[in-house]
Amino acid sequence: MKKINISPWVQRFSEIYLKKYKSTKKIKVLDLACGSGRHSRYFIKKKLSVFSVDKNISGIRDLQTRSNISIIEADIEKTDPWSHPSALKGKKFNLIVVTNYLFRPLFPSIIRNLKKNGMLIYETFSEGNEKYGHPKNLDFLLKSGELLKIVEKKLHVIAFEEGYIENPKKAVVQRICAKKIIKSKPQKFIDHLH
Repeated sequence: MKKINISPWVQRFSEIYLKKYKSTKKIKVLDLACGSGRHSRYFIKKKLSVFSVDKNISGIRDLQTRSNISIIEADIEKTDPWSHPSALKGKKFNLIVVTNYLFRPLFPSIIRNLKKNGMLIYETFSEGNEKYGHPKNLDFLLKSGELLKIVEKKLHVIAFEEGYIENPKKAVVQRICAKKIIKSKPQKFIDHLH
């Protein structure tokens, strides 16, 4: 398997999430827009059930023989990956990871397809990045605070960062880790004593 160069943000928060589970065999992870599969490789090593989606799967073909990965070739900017007849239809995930990718119309589906207590770990480029490299097109750069606004009132934010970084390269990024918490309905107290 290739050397894994996992995002420290993804590693940090996925480790926090996974610590609460004695057995991780039933944990489903979605690596959306997975590219060369650096995060898929990391989660495969942890023996999680991994779903890797990208329009170009050449960077992860070497993983096809692994039993705990489903590789899905799909252009997620043309078709919602949860729509019919996709391999993701009806599937919800404990962890959804997205890095270095932005396609705003997918956010409702991403949030909707997190399981109860599922975690979204998202990290991508923000306005200001055009000074340091690609992407330079503002359509592919988050506006200040945009990730917070997207998950507001839908997910519980655990951590958020926005700003300039130097490693692994100079860039301006936003990162969020948020959890789907379903509030239970309040119980009505009924007095059955007569």
